[in-house]
Amino acid sequence: MSEVDKQGSGAIAGRDTRIRGEYAAGRDVVINNVPESRPAPFAVPLDISDFADRTDEFSDILEMFGESAAPVVVNLFGPGGIGKSALAVRAAHRLRDRFPDGVLYAALGTESWQTADIVAEFLYLLGRPADGTTESRLVAEFRAAVAGRRILVVLDGAVSADLTVPLLPTTAGSGAIVTSRPPLPSLPGAELIEVPVLPEPDSMALVGRLARVKIDASNADQAARLVRMCGRLPLALRVAGAKLRTRADWDMGRLADRMAAAANRLDLLQIGDLEVRATLLTSYSERDPGEQRALRALALADDDEFPGWVLAPLLQVSVAESERLVERLVHAQLVRVTRVDGTGLPLYRLHDLVRDLARELLADTDPAAERAAMALRLNDRYLDLLSTAARALRDQGSGGHAADPAAPGPDDDFAELRGTIRRAPVAWFASGRDGILASLGRVAEEGRLDQVGRFADAMLSLLILTPFAEDRIRVHRLVLEAGARAGDRARLAGARRDLGRAFRDFGRYAEARAELEAAIADFADLGDAGALAETRLIYAVLLRSIGENEAAREVVLESLAHFEATGETGWQAYAHRTLGIIHRDQADWAAAGVAFDRALELFRAVGDRHREGICLVHYGSALRQQGEPGRALPLYSRARDIFAALGFALWEAVTNVHRAASLTDLEVGEEAGLLLDRALRTFTDIGDLRWADIAEYHRARLDLRSGDVAGALPRLERSASRFRELNEPYSESLVLLTLAQAQAPGPAARFTLQRLIENARRLGNPMLESTAERLLGPR
Repeated sequence: MSEVDKQGSGAIAGRDTRIRGEYAAGRDVVINNVPESRPAPFAVPLDISDFADRTDEFSDILEMFGESAAPVVVNLFGPGGIGKSALAVRAAHRLRDRFPDGVLYAALGTESWQTADIVAEFLYLLGRPADGTTESRLVAEFRAAVAGRRILVVLDGAVSADLTVPLLPTTAGSGAIVTSRPPLPSLPGAELIEVPVLPEPDSMALVGRLARVKIDASNADQAARLVRMCGRLPLALRVAGAKLRTRADWDMGRLADRMAAAANRLDLLQIGDLEVRATLLTSYSERDPGEQRALRALALADDDEFPGWVLAPLLQVSVAESERLVERLVHAQLVRVTRVDGTGLPLYRLHDLVRDLARELLADTDPAAERAAMALRLNDRYLDLLSTAARALRDQGSGGHAADPAAPGPDDDFAELRGTIRRAPVAWFASGRDGILASLGRVAEEGRLDQVGRFADAMLSLLILTPFAEDRIRVHRLVLEAGARAGDRARLAGARRDLGRAFRDFGRYAEARAELEAAIADFADLGDAGALAETRLIYAVLLRSIGENEAAREVVLESLAHFEATGETGWQAYAHRTLGIIHRDQADWAAAGVAFDRALELFRAVGDRHREGICLVHYGSALRQQGEPGRALPLYSRARDIFAALGFALWEAVTNVHRAASLTDLEVGEEAGLLLDRALRTFTDIGDLRWADIAEYHRARLDLRSGDVAGALPRLERSASRFRELNEPYSESLVLLTLAQAQAPGPAARFTLQRLIENARRLGNPMLESTAERLLGPR
């Protein structure tokens, strides 16, 4: 056997491998300078068996690693605990065959690391000893080693693009998957994929697999509550699943209850080396002191969404600085953008578990006196901006009442936002009402009655124009509770009146009656004749809604006499409009017209365009029902223009329903259908089921006009049942009349007509009663 001369001119693995004469002589030859053959390295951790279902993101990654003339770099970014690492590892396992020359892995976020150390490890795995003595030389050796090879590099937990670039392969056919908390758009050619929280069904499926529990109808509610308490964060779900597996005495419902009752649910979201708090603290500790303080302060903005200016009063910084800080926290994945509001401004939120951490850090870091001062400044700013919105409504002709601003003065830093609010007060309020309600709740809890009243006055000017029933009711209850604590009988009576009005507007008639009757008794005892007359008029509207028209008319006339004696023009208009509606319900068309005309005259005199528009809608309804739909259309057009100008989407949709009803009567079915579809979308979006039912009724009328009786009948039956449940005999009667006309002669039609006659007698509507009796005769 002969050793090969190492000084020849051949090359294997970069060395001379030329063979001299012994080979020709047939002797055995050993080539001892060729590296020992080894398989391609695959240095990725084990795939996780209980992997969160990331179908969309996983498909996106695989698709990006198709044929490409350049190296492919994918950056998976998202908050800590979201499952980026698991997704990267699974993708690397799946892509192994596409990279036959090896898959390399480095965990960058686990401890301090040096680029040179990672490159040296990569070279070792590739079978190339690291000869470089500096980082730049090592990087050059790494680039040479992977040149022309199909290598995938997985870099987990990158903190910046600059530190990551030296570890990336640079030739065609290679690729890299880089995970990071913030996105790294400056990575060369990087494709950015955000890894979001899991959808609720996927979260439930994951926690079921982790806990080895089958999710079915018997425990689906428990699973849903648990995943919501975990914020649908995969790390939190893993902790919850592990706890359930190790505690035989716990089920998903009990763990969810414990988390809900805990002072800080982060205390429960840890087991072994899995800890949600530690993961979130890593993101927090990486921020500079100003950003850390901003995150803590956001714990005081304890609504679901908050605007970009919110840190300005909390931290006493400019609006521009507030927005800059919020955007930096967005980049750090500690805050996320939720949507753009109706005025074009972005809204943000904290993940529930990040908010828990922020509250904990705020309490540990910032003195109680400073926390109280921060909250007070935020409350004052919300009241100031809310007053701007209420004043804008009044100026536009809504008839709303505007509270005085909390801090009078030009306040140039908020001038731009004030201008936005003045242009679209309802849209601004609808988007920001959670934060406003949170501020109202704080001042009510602190017992500051003057501020409670000012908040409530301004809020209700806006809430009465929106469909947010529970918000209105919550405001009134806060005022009610504050008045009760203070022993303020006048404030208590006013809160009861306003709460009763809210219950009435949203069809909760029994509760409305109880509150309004209590308020009437209170104002009578207090001797407040003006408040008594106003409350009795509101009560009359309730009586009319439940079909007690004669009693309602008597109460209206009594209140009207008071308003005429005191010169209360706005309340006189309200009284005449109510009389018009009562006369319409009783088919007294002449009296209805007189009342509506007088109401419109007075509403215009006081500049209340909002209530003028509502009056036009009711007037048009009376004209249509007396058989003059053509005369109703111009009134609806005027009302629609008013609501569009004021930005009142709900009442614009209501007007479209009435307009569609008249167009149906006039056989203009296509336009009517488009209007109803548009209105139904609005009612669905805002959750107003009552008006959705009315729109469905008119859709059924349209079906009947087109000959689709089979499609119309179920709609009509559902609408009639719904209005009967709500105790609204007038609306139910309109549906019953249409239903009876559509039904075939027989027992069902007779039953419908008998119910219609009962309602007509209750309403005092002889025309409706005679129509029903005429239809009943031949059947």
